[in-house]
Amino acid sequence: MEPMREPSTALREALRRAIREQLGTSPVDDAKLEELRQSLLYVLRATPALPGAMAADQQNRAQVATELDSVLNEFRHRH
Repeated sequence: MEPMREPSTALREALRRAIREQLGTSPVDDAKLEELRQSLLYVLRATPALPGAMAADQQNRAQVATELDSVLNEFRHRH
């Protein structure tokens, strides 16, 4: 069993993994990273919120968007 991690650490790792999978063996460039960013932000906006949980949902989406930008910046600076 994996040790428990802070939610933001787990979220960052999930985002890193998703981005790596999407990039595959392609070279990392700003245009591709921005395309991935826009796609993921679209999904965040387009997915309906759970009834009765609008405030928490908006807070969670904002956290995902913030972490996404942070992880994408890691990719930009590494490559």
